[in-house]
Amino acid sequence: MKLKKQFRIRENGTSEVLYRFFRALNSSTVGVDDIKYEARTGESFKLLKLDMLVALCRGCGLKRSKFGDVGTYGFVVTREYEEKDFVACDYLCVLGLQGRNMKHEEKRDALGRLLIGPGNPERLESFGQDNHRIVVSHQIREMIKEKELRGLTFQEACFEEKNSKQSVGRYYELRASKTLPKLANTRQLMCYGMEPTGKVETFKGDYSRMVFIDDPPYALGEIHYRRSNIEALGNFDVAETFEHLWIPQRSLVISQRFYQFCLENDIPLTVLPVRIDQV
Repeated sequence: MKLKKQFRIRENGTSEVLYRFFRALNSSTVGVDDIKYEARTGESFKLLKLDMLVALCRGCGLKRSKFGDVGTYGFVVTREYEEKDFVACDYLCVLGLQGRNMKHEEKRDALGRLLIGPGNPERLESFGQDNHRIVVSHQIREMIKEKELRGLTFQEACFEEKNSKQSVGRYYELRASKTLPKLANTRQLMCYGMEPTGKVETFKGDYSRMVFIDDPPYALGEIHYRRSNIEALGNFDVAETFEHLWIPQRSLVISQRFYQFCLENDIPLTVLPVRIDQV
């Protein structure tokens, strides 16, 4: 895993002396009214310089924000995972398929079947995605069933538009028969804001809300489970999160065995490592 650090400060809300000093440091990008700087793992001098910028802001009493709002300094760290990071994990959280646009709205018919939107997805004969859900053709379903993946179930899906060119054939949504316990790092959960304010709110135990893991200065928090809780669930290859993480629905968590199956069959999943704490 490599880290990318990003810094930003705006002229508006910053003392003139401090802002002029930052400009004199020759940051990587100097805009009309802001300064940006970034550094990655291995860029020792750049990292040292960026850390100095952050320390100066703190020393001047500026507060950190993710994007460098007026009167603050922006500082965020992005974890850039490599394939070896995914292979080293027992479990991975599925965010979707690479290169697919994801929508938040999910539609189902009276029977609870997922309604596949028009033109979504383009590759249903292999693996497809609609509204964060993974959809497969009957042929692929049979291939997956041969693998005997524990905890994996299939629910029939249908097209929202019956006259769709892709509506011929049978398609299935991948589901899980097991639900994971609550995250070990519940204290890091935050809720996406409700209308009309839309402001981020502290999580207060309402698991029907869509939540995310707040882990500043990291752009995206990591999922943590207690090993004792995972072992109590028994062996599984697919399970769903208890929380509605990042999306309005529960996310799928898959085993390394399922992930290897996807690699072997050129299924481009977008995943995040799941951390298992030794408690």
